[in-house]
Amino acid sequence: MHRAPLGLMSASIRTAVQASLLGVVSALCALHPRATVAQEVPLTDPGTSGLDAILRVYYHRVLRGSFEMSYCSPDQDDICFNGDHEDRRCRMVGCRTDAMVNDFAADVERVARERPDNPLAIAQAVYALSRLGRHPVAAAVAKECAAVEWWCELVAGMAYHRAGLEDIAEGRFQAGLAEADPEVACRLEGVSELLHEADRHRYEELACADRGPFHDRFWWLADPMLTTPGNDRWSEHVARRFELLLHERLVRATRLDVDDLQRSLVSRHRDRHEALVVRRGFEDSWAGGFEDSWAEGFRGRAFRSWVSQWAARYQFAPTSPLGAGLEALSYDLEAGEFDEGYTPTDYGPFFELPAQFGRFRESAKMVVVVAARPDRTPLDPAEVRFLATDRPRGALRATGPLESALHPTFVAEVPYAPLLVAIETVDDRGAAARAREGLGVLARDGLGLSDPLLVEGSADDLPGTREEALAAMRGSTRVDWGREIVVYWEVYGLQDQERIEVSVGVSGEREAVTTRIMSALGVRSEAAAPVVAWSELATGSVHPMAIAIDVRALQDGDYTLVLAVSTASRGTATAERRFELDLR
Repeated sequence: MHRAPLGLMSASIRTAVQASLLGVVSALCALHPRATVAQEVPLTDPGTSGLDAILRVYYHRVLRGSFEMSYCSPDQDDICFNGDHEDRRCRMVGCRTDAMVNDFAADVERVARERPDNPLAIAQAVYALSRLGRHPVAAAVAKECAAVEWWCELVAGMAYHRAGLEDIAEGRFQAGLAEADPEVACRLEGVSELLHEADRHRYEELACADRGPFHDRFWWLADPMLTTPGNDRWSEHVARRFELLLHERLVRATRLDVDDLQRSLVSRHRDRHEALVVRRGFEDSWAGGFEDSWAEGFRGRAFRSWVSQWAARYQFAPTSPLGAGLEALSYDLEAGEFDEGYTPTDYGPFFELPAQFGRFRESAKMVVVVAARPDRTPLDPAEVRFLATDRPRGALRATGPLESALHPTFVAEVPYAPLLVAIETVDDRGAAARAREGLGVLARDGLGLSDPLLVEGSADDLPGTREEALAAMRGSTRVDWGREIVVYWEVYGLQDQERIEVSVGVSGEREAVTTRIMSALGVRSEAAAPVVAWSELATGSVHPMAIAIDVRALQDGDYTLVLAVSTASRGTATAERRFELDLR
């Protein structure tokens, strides 16, 4: 699938860089044998064969210019820190000449090629070259890594990820972590900073060796696109964590922390900085500085990093606790300043896809139906894909889209199990949209109801069967036109001609809502009331029902349709449908 880049680099430039990088990788052979026995990489080793001196000279060198910018953000197409987030002293445009940057790149490359068996030297060189945009050179240097093999895989993964080759990077990261030193692997895979507070304490009590199932479930739910192979958000997470190891070493070598103070790394810096990087990525922006120093007086400068949304635009981690189950699953794609955030480089912008999900009962399988409205997003017409899965890396077959439906509509027979259901699309420009929902299990036996479906129609044209309802199924739960809404559902576990009692109500956030049922498969009730009730005879073990509800008296807002069906001997079954009313 072709994806259009979202980053600052143009599509043609990125394509050329990736083509060049792939050419370098394919042409290189393994020049140095790699160690195959897992071993701890000495991250606290005081020397890296001359690289520490190169880092100190470069980052302590006097910068050009005599002033500092007070604001810089890629949101406004600024290139902050001169394109190198580790260069935090660089707070103006052109603070380093091209010659200075080129000399630095040449020096770190030389040291790495001289000592390919030194894990920190080669990793720091690849880290620097990647930050500076020298992706083919970074990949070539990573290829020469002759340290322990799992470390070299991680270094290569960093180089490929920085170059936008996420598919290759993900495989290298997986290979590296599979054999990595347990302490390093535990840190690189940790997700504590990304979790809902209700999950965090339980997660942190788990031993590193016991966290695998939790990680599988978290990344299953945090995968940006379930219908696309791989998980680029996971690769981004490992890349951020791995680069934090190198960032710590760089700070120790240069004795420059994020506040530009010449002192050694302290735990306060690590805890605060690592949490922000894991959630949002490395700094790409700032606010404050020179102009604010006068107002701050002797208290110092008011300086904030991470003021842009460019690198952390979308929040893909669930906003609900994982422990609450799939039925409680919720997302908020727009990331805030302190949220988990990530901006894909190969696809986007990213939109919420209007959609409606529903469940029906069959004898051996549960039936899931989904309809969507891609025409209500800024995407060009594109293929719409559907996926239902009951576990990480599990996929279930679906049929559709239905040719008779008004909107892209999919139907899947699935096991009776909690499900993660998604409908996604990416257009030829790379713009993406998705709808995702966790669905619980319908009762397999006894009296029960399907999910109520919002369908197109009127009181004079109600669907009488599921097939008719699916053909008219709305691709959204937002009601923004017309004088009434039509709802279809099914009642299960009945005897033919058994009398059932039916009630329908609509509740809102403000106050009790008065509804008027226009029709119910031939049963008409013109009385306006908070709950409308009637009785009728079942037409079989599965009894289809449809109603039209007059919404002219309702205000804009969020509502819940509540259905209840009871019999004399089988108790009561209920179902709900949330919808948004926008009549403007």
